[in-house]
Amino acid sequence: MFLSKKDLLRLFVFFFCVLSNFVYVMSMIETTPEAPPGQARSEAQTMVSVAPIDKKDTILLRDEAKGFEIFLSPLARQEDVMPVLTGLREYNDASRGKSKDLTLKTSLSTNVSCMLGLSLVLLQNIDKIFVELGSQNKLESFMEMLEKSAFKQGAKKVLVGCNGENRVLIKILLDAGYNLLEIADSLENDEKTHYFIKTLQFVDTEENKAAASHSDAITIAWEEEKDDVSEIEGYGIFVRDIATTKILGGLIGSIKNDSKTKIPYSEISILWLNDTVRKFGLGTILMKFAEKYVKEQGINVIQVDTCSDQAPGFYKKLEYTQVFVLSEIFQSHNGSWISSHYFRKNI
Repeated sequence: MFLSKKDLLRLFVFFFCVLSNFVYVMSMIETTPEAPPGQARSEAQTMVSVAPIDKKDTILLRDEAKGFEIFLSPLARQEDVMPVLTGLREYNDASRGKSKDLTLKTSLSTNVSCMLGLSLVLLQNIDKIFVELGSQNKLESFMEMLEKSAFKQGAKKVLVGCNGENRVLIKILLDAGYNLLEIADSLENDEKTHYFIKTLQFVDTEENKAAASHSDAITIAWEEEKDDVSEIEGYGIFVRDIATTKILGGLIGSIKNDSKTKIPYSEISILWLNDTVRKFGLGTILMKFAEKYVKEQGINVIQVDTCSDQAPGFYKKLEYTQVFVLSEIFQSHNGSWISSHYFRKNI
């Protein structure tokens, strides 16, 4: 599966959540159990009647007694998105340990989508890198240089996604010690992405400090990833304090419906709630509002990913089907390994 320029934001959000690009649902750790979906819908309907959805911000729910309201932005604004991303990062840092999120910069002309965080390196676009380098030897040397530099930055595993039809590249990865972790189908095209993983084990000798000869002309450097929501394109459903207008949580999603997309779908990238509203069952309510909104846009499929220490049970309760799992790819500060779960639902 290849990432377009616009899709790079989705990768960033993925790391923002679990490396930096996975999804967390704060409602799953509420101090009181969240209401079942039917009850949540009933409560929302008794609070306020849902206004028609148009291109302007729309108040979906207003609860004067509890002091919050929920509104829809067809085009999410930076000032609404940033508190959600910040709150998510702070929670993840507190529960998993603060992670230094890095992005790889190289001298290649190919846009190398490679990020490091929580002991994992995620490398996309390897198919395009292979084409630019032009030979197996040069790709092997590039990968060796990448692995050694990432290991020095604290990485313990490398996860690579590539087109399942690229048999030559798959053989190179297998010969280099990568193991097939998962095969995932795409909603955007007929390609299947093969995910390969490798555990890094190097002895930091003088010999290992030298770059491979085939990669002498390639330079790589790790830079700290900066929070940037300037290119966000998608809808948002946010919880706002009525008195102060402070954003108390929200859901951020996008709709994939261009001419190249095989099955139009919506992807939920972030769902987070502040402690002050976590006990009101708003996780379910936000998801139901999202389903209603995308359904009205002609979309019948929603996709979302979350982590094993976060909310798989939440999505199962909402009747989402798990389509694949990337097992034990991230590591928290206490040494435990975390898996990434991917869900879909036909609405």
